[in-house]
This record gives sequence, structure tokens and C-alpha cells, in this order.
Amino acid sequence: MAPEPPVSTPEPATGRSKRAFVWAASFVGAAVLVALAEQVMPVIPRRWAWPDPAWASAAIVAFGLYAWVRAHRMAVLLDPVARADGLPRYSRRVLWGSGWVSFLALLVLPLRLGELSRPWLLDRSGVGSVRLPEALAATAAERLADGIALCALLAAGLASFAGAPDAVATLVRSGTFFFVAFAAGAGVLAYVAARPGRIAAACARLVRGRSGLAARLAAAVHRVAATLRHLGSVRAAVAFAAWTVGYWGLAVLYPWLLAHAAGLDLSPGAAALVVAAIGLAIQLPGGPAQVGSFHFGAALALSAVGDAASGDAALDFVTWLYALQVVGTALLSLVGLGVLASGRAAHGSGAGHSDGPGGSRG
Repeated sequence: MAPEPPVSTPEPATGRSKRAFVWAASFVGAAVLVALAEQVMPVIPRRWAWPDPAWASAAIVAFGLYAWVRAHRMAVLLDPVARADGLPRYSRRVLWGSGWVSFLALLVLPLRLGELSRPWLLDRSGVGSVRLPEALAATAAERLADGIALCALLAAGLASFAGAPDAVATLVRSGTFFFVAFAAGAGVLAYVAARPGRIAAACARLVRGRSGLAARLAAAVHRVAATLRHLGSVRAAVAFAAWTVGYWGLAVLYPWLLAHAAGLDLSPGAAALVVAAIGLAIQLPGGPAQVGSFHFGAALALSAVGDAASGDAALDFVTWLYALQVVGTALLSLVGLGVLASGRAAHGSGAGHSDGPGGSRG
């Protein structure tokens, strides 16, 4: 008798309902934020104007460099883990590919649910001993460093402009709130790195009576702490800071170039303010592809800059900046899928530990 085909278990209605609720909430949030942005300045495209080709080409190149640095920076935290496993360094193809794929997930999924995509991809890639605890630790360190950098950019930008008072006041309040939140988060990570035993003991108390779960939690905490402690060395801390400064420098450069492509004479300080405001605004639970949160942040920043950043050129700039982010990220994700697949294949054949330009050099 032939074996019966496997029977697929239908998804529970509660699971479908939760997903539908999340997506519905994200669309509502997007609509509210777009409406709020429209009260500040027009953000919905009302015309079509091509950007200047030379400036736009430079912006695209800068965006590509920005995306590479964004994907590569985590090597500072993952390379020491790989070397402890006897590998020259962490697989560059897995590192870059996971980054480019996850950037699209982070952009498209609502309510910032894509934050877990890169840790999941790194865990599934199985390079050395890097699994979910190490990947989560590296991701958290990056996010908190980025948050503090955003607040610094915002402060620097606001010091140079005094446009719409309401917009400036909103940005100041938001920046203060997020700086406190990010600084507190950095303090928590530092405590975990320094006192993993206490955190593990607290976890054990929370799951008292379930020794297996307590042991797994304790092991995960110690692995997170071990990854974070790599930043305790001067060399790693300086390298991580340098990559972060370079990353945010490029994050300001390509919008500045694109502003000139759109005919908007934006200063580097104003571009930094725009980047910081958008970066903080997308922390809000907006819609998919950052619709609403992106536009709200851009509108506040350009309003704070004043009359020099208004009119059709400002609207064109917001339109093209958003388009470059969405289209560029989508195209890079396609490249990332191939790079990630080749990195996993090379790792599976025993050659993927130090793939990428430079061979096995550290």
C-alpha cells in the first residue's frame, strides 16, 4: 500500500487574525503620519521632475557605498567569534548577503518586525559558532550605537537652523526622549556584558521549576555577553566607532547629493538634520516600507531648516530620496540573495569561512 500523503495542518484562525491586525494597524499608522506630514509640508508627489543626472549618479554611488558599510560593520563583532572557532574571519558573503536581504525585510515589514531578520539569517547560516545569541548581541550593539549617533546628528543639525518653531520643538523633544532611551539601552548591554551571571540568575528565577529552560537561557545570556565583551578591547571599540562614523557620514552624503540633484541647495548640516529626523521617525510604528514615518521625519526636518528647504524642490527631494531608498534596497536584496546563497554553499563545502575579497586575511 502506498503511503498516504502528509496532511498539512491549517493555520489557526488566531494566527491569521493577529497578522491581519498588525498589517491593518500599520496601514492606519501610515495614513495618520502622512496626514500629519502634509500639515507641515507637501510630501505626496504632485508632479514628475527628473533629477540632475550627474548629481543623481553620485548619490547612487554613495548609496551603494553606504549599503556596503552598513552590511559590513558587524564584522567587528563577529570576526572575534569566528577566530575563536579557528576560522580566519566570519564569512564575508554571509555577512554582506544577510545584511542586504534583511535591509529589505526591515524596510517592508510593518512595525519594525524586520529587525529580527538578520539575526535569523545569520543563525540559519551556521558559520562557526555564530547562532542567534551572537547575532542578536551584534544587532543590538549596532542599533544602540546608531541611535546615539542619530541623536548627535540631530543636535548638530538643530544647532544650525531655526525654522518653524513647532517643528524644532518637536524634534528637540523627540531627540531627548530617544537619546535617553538609547543611552539606557546601551547601559543595559554594558551590564549584561559585565554581569552575565546575575542576568542568568534572574532569568532562572523567572522560570523557576523549569531547569531545562533556565539552563538554555543562562547559556544564551553568557553567549550574548561574550560577544559584547569584544567591544571592550580598544582596537575593537575604535574599529566599531570608525565604521559607525563612516556609515553615518555616507548616510548624510547621499541625501545631500540627491538634494542637489533635485535642485535643493541643502547644506551638509541640513542634510544631517534630515537624516537624523527620518532615522528617529522610523522608530515609530509606521506603515510598510516606512510609509508615513519616513515622510513625517523629512517634513519636520525640512520645516526646521526654514524657507530655504521648501517649495517644489523640497517635495522632489523627499520623493527621490524615498524612491532611492526603496528601489535601491530592493535591488540590493536581490544581489544579497545570491551572495548569501553562495556564502552558505561555500561554508558547507568548507571554504566559506574567509570568502570575499582579501582571502583569509583578518
